[in-house]
Amino acid sequence: MLIRRPRFEAVLYRLLISSSSKCIQMIQGTVTGLVPSSDMSDIQSVNVRTTEGEEKAVKDVALVIDCTGSTQAGIKWLKSAGFISSPESTPDDIGRTGTNGDLRISYDHKLRYVTVTFDNIGDLVQDLPIPGGFDQAGFIYTYYAHCKWGNEGFVLTRMDNTKIVQLCCGGWGDVHLPKEKEDILPYVHSVKGARPAPQWVTRVVAVLLESEEKGDATITFKPLKIPAPSFVQYYKITHNLPSNFIAVGDSEMQLNPLFAQGCSKALFGAMTLNTVLHNCVASEWLGRLPKNFSTLYFKRSHNTLEDIWSVISTKAIDYGYSTTIPIKGENRTKEGAIVRWYAYHAARAAERDEEVASALWHVRMLATPQVELFKPRVILGVLRWAVTNAIAQT
Repeated sequence: MLIRRPRFEAVLYRLLISSSSKCIQMIQGTVTGLVPSSDMSDIQSVNVRTTEGEEKAVKDVALVIDCTGSTQAGIKWLKSAGFISSPESTPDDIGRTGTNGDLRISYDHKLRYVTVTFDNIGDLVQDLPIPGGFDQAGFIYTYYAHCKWGNEGFVLTRMDNTKIVQLCCGGWGDVHLPKEKEDILPYVHSVKGARPAPQWVTRVVAVLLESEEKGDATITFKPLKIPAPSFVQYYKITHNLPSNFIAVGDSEMQLNPLFAQGCSKALFGAMTLNTVLHNCVASEWLGRLPKNFSTLYFKRSHNTLEDIWSVISTKAIDYGYSTTIPIKGENRTKEGAIVRWYAYHAARAAERDEEVASALWHVRMLATPQVELFKPRVILGVLRWAVTNAIAQT
C-alpha cells in the first residue's frame, strides 16, 4: 500500500467517522487510571485527563481496549489498578524479561532508519530511467540487507499515488545513514549484498539529486526511531486480568517494521475481537460480556501472534546480526538458526521459482498461514536451489 502513515491514518479516521459518527464520542485526552470493581473481576470506569486539563471519569464501561501502540500502556494501567501485583518490565528494559511469568519479553535489534523524500518533482518523473516507466512503478527497487553480506539496505519507492519518491535507508547496528544530500549517492554505492544494485537505480537517485540542485525538487530527511520489538504475553496471566480488558496491535506485540506487518497484525486483533463478540451474541451472554471474555480473546489471539513472533516475523533475521541484544535466556546464534537458513534459501529460490515466490510473499504479508512455506512443492523448490548453489560453490 503505497501511502505514507500520516495520510493512511487520516484515511482510516475519515472512513470510521463517516460510517459511525452517530455512535462515536471522541474525548481528547490521556488515560490516567482504571477503576476496578469491588471484587476485582472487571473494570468499572476509566479516568481521563482531557487536553484542557479536566479530570473526567468514563463510568460503566463495557470494554477497555489498549490501543496505545508501542507505548503498551495497558501494563501500567493494570498494575496501578491492582490487577498486576508484581513489578513489570518497561519499554526501557531491553534484553530483560518481566516478572509475573515473564509477561513482557523484548529484545533490541538496534535498527536505525531514515526516510529521504523527494517532493515537487513534477514532470521529471517521466524522465526517470525506471524500467516500465514511473506510472507503472510501485516499489521501484528494494535492496534487501542480509547478515551474510552486510547490515544496510534501502527501498526506492513512489508514494501517495503522486509524484513523490522516497528513498528509505536503514540497517542494524553501526550504520552510516545519509544526513544530508551529499551523503545519499555514497550511501547507495556503499551498500553491500549478493550483487550490486543495477546502474539504473543509482541513475534514478542521481537525476533526483540533480533536480534538487536546479531548485526544482525538494529533499526532506526524517530519521525514525524504531522501538524495540516486544511481546506482552497477556495469555499467561488471564486469570489476573479484568474480564473486560483486551489489547490490540502494537499494544500487545511490537514487531520490527521491516516487512510492514503492523497493519495486518492489528487487523488480526480486530478480527479476533469480532469473532469473540459474535460468539458472545450467539450464546447465553447476549447483551453483556462473559466473565471469561478477556481469557477468550487473549487465548485466541495468542495462536496467531506466537507464530508471527517466533517464525513469520523478523526476530530470527534480527538475531542474525551480532549487534542484536537477545531476550534474556535466549542464545542469539542458535535461536531461529533454522528459520534464517530456510528464509535465506527461500528468498534466493523465489528469484526463479514462482511457486516459492508466491508462498513467501503471502506468508510475509500474513495473508496465508506459515504452513504454506512448508508444502512439499515449496520445500522442493527451496532445497533444489540450496543444493544447486552448494554445488556451484564447491
